[in-house]
Amino acid sequence: MRNLASAIATQGLPYRWYCETRFSPVFTEQFCQVLYSGGCRKIQFGLESHNQRVLDLMRKDTKIEWIEPTLLSCFKAGISVHLFFMVGFPTETEEEALTTIRFTKRMLDIASIDFNDSFSTRGWSAFSLDKDSDVWKRPDAYRVTLTPCVEEDLNIQSTYTSHAGLTPQQAAKVVAQYNLNPFSLLEPTDVIQFSENSMNVVICEEYEFLSRCRATRGTLEKCVSTIAPCM
Repeated sequence: MRNLASAIATQGLPYRWYCETRFSPVFTEQFCQVLYSGGCRKIQFGLESHNQRVLDLMRKDTKIEWIEPTLLSCFKAGISVHLFFMVGFPTETEEEALTTIRFTKRMLDIASIDFNDSFSTRGWSAFSLDKDSDVWKRPDAYRVTLTPCVEEDLNIQSTYTSHAGLTPQQAAKVVAQYNLNPFSLLEPTDVIQFSENSMNVVICEEYEFLSRCRATRGTLEKCVSTIAPCM
């Protein structure tokens, strides 16, 4: 990333780009300034969870103390982020899931309020058990039992029963409830009503990012962006 950004900046190329990566202590304010100078305008991070126990169980090799400083460094440099995470990884409790949801909301609030960044986003879904994953290979270690099923060439996921934490059904319920109203689980006394069709509209963060890049052709201050449904 540093080499790409440095090459673009050195040659004065008019490129804008985004990437996907993981959290790391390398994302200092200075490093992020280099990325921004070299055209980076959005980074998608695989957050997955904001609980160290769950991250360790996932074998993410991510320390929770790296996460917030990384995001703040991006915001300060003018780089927007997208946070991917899941609900219901085996043994994850509802409170652990809500901790992650609250954290991402707080980070996006900081981006919007403190840095005038309306382009940072998040996306999440219920955990799905993929065949040949570590959970599939070692179900006992994750307190799950795989459901016997007919082998199909195109079937890459397996249903399962969870013996600790959220069940698949409970995880799906949390996701559905939170998607229906992002404030319903966190601020029950201050529920914000959405438009009748809002829950049926899927927003594509890449479209927003690309619109921003096309519109700027230079400084962030000149950006005019339109959010549109994915087609």
